[in-house]
Amino acid sequence: MNKRFWARIVITGLFTVVFTAVSACSFFNSNTHEPILEGPTNTPAASNTPSPTNTPVPTNTPTPTSTPTNTPTPTNTPTPTNTPTNTPTPANTPVPEEFMPAEPKREGFIPASEMFMPAYFAIIKERLQTYTDDKIGNALVNSSFASYDTPFNAADYSDYKIENGKVIFTFAGKTLTGTEHPTFTYSCDLAEARAFMLYDEEGNPVNRPLIRELDPSKKMIALTFDDGPNPVYDPQISDVLLKHNARATFFIITYKCAKENFSRSVLNLRDAGHEIASHEYGHEFFYDDTPKKKIWTEVNRANLDLAGITGTAPRFLRMAGGRTTDYLKYVPMPQIGWTWGSLDWESRELQPGETKEGRYARKLAQTYKNVTEHAVDGGIILMHVNYAEEPEAVDKILDYLDSKGFICVTVSELFYYKGVTPVNGKRYSDLQ
Repeated sequence: MNKRFWARIVITGLFTVVFTAVSACSFFNSNTHEPILEGPTNTPAASNTPSPTNTPVPTNTPTPTSTPTNTPTPTNTPTPTNTPTNTPTPANTPVPEEFMPAEPKREGFIPASEMFMPAYFAIIKERLQTYTDDKIGNALVNSSFASYDTPFNAADYSDYKIENGKVIFTFAGKTLTGTEHPTFTYSCDLAEARAFMLYDEEGNPVNRPLIRELDPSKKMIALTFDDGPNPVYDPQISDVLLKHNARATFFIITYKCAKENFSRSVLNLRDAGHEIASHEYGHEFFYDDTPKKKIWTEVNRANLDLAGITGTAPRFLRMAGGRTTDYLKYVPMPQIGWTWGSLDWESRELQPGETKEGRYARKLAQTYKNVTEHAVDGGIILMHVNYAEEPEAVDKILDYLDSKGFICVTVSELFYYKGVTPVNGKRYSDLQ
């Protein structure tokens, strides 16, 4: 009996040792392989272990399968400084003073004369000259198309539609060209045309000038800068203007924009709230005997260049040297002259015994004197962007204008607040 008893004790002990050894091996292996998902339902899952399907989820703890990117920020959590740019503006945030109220949306068909800037028709007219010669074999005979010395006839462009990424104009062929073709169509790239459109396809107003909300009782004057872009002095002049809460109009010679840093300078000026206008493509001086087609080509090319850079065609034109002759009345843009020039371009040569520093001081004083002595309400001042003393001169001039109660505005703002509607083909030297 005792032998049997002790035999059972020995066998039970051996079995216990073997079972313990096997369990230990299983424990160490479980830490070197994939986690074992079996176990009691009330055991919390590791952070990298999927929760068992039968594990109860607390009712107040949401457990989405993936964290949404737009999880609402708790009301007591500060808004991060890098809030996305498309975050709605709170209702109590004041509207920036940079923008006037938008025009209402247009419904229904918009006539071409109201849908497009007149400058766009000038581009079509020039292209139609080549198009009809190549495709129909006859020159244009309709006077408003054939001659560059006749006003535009908006009725010529009345039949148009926008579809499939094109602006399609339909013209009466025999009336237009004298041939037996009853009609013909001319298609233009909508992407290009957008810069000349005054409404988009849905009738929303587009390409409107930037007009700040200003005190109309204040005296206003427009500083204008020719011969840009200039990547060196443009940003300096712009910074000075913004320091005084002033805006200006920059007349651009567009052949310079072939260089990336020059076209970037134009964009920077536009983004700072300044107005971009045309100073022709090549800054050529035109005279009464200059072929009219050459003039139109020069103007059209500049408009297309600026439209391509900024996305909006320029509203105003200033011919090189401020030239004005009878033919300009047929160019479908308002032309901007000046009330007084700063004469910053005169006497640039070093005088006998004069240093560059001396010339800088002399021209700075002359520019300041010429502008401040002729500052008038409604005036347009001519300056340039290509001279080292110009940024400092602008700063001193604006100090003076501020002290006299002037607001420095763009040309478009000057027209708006003086209640004048610019007329195509007309030259404006002031709005007094």
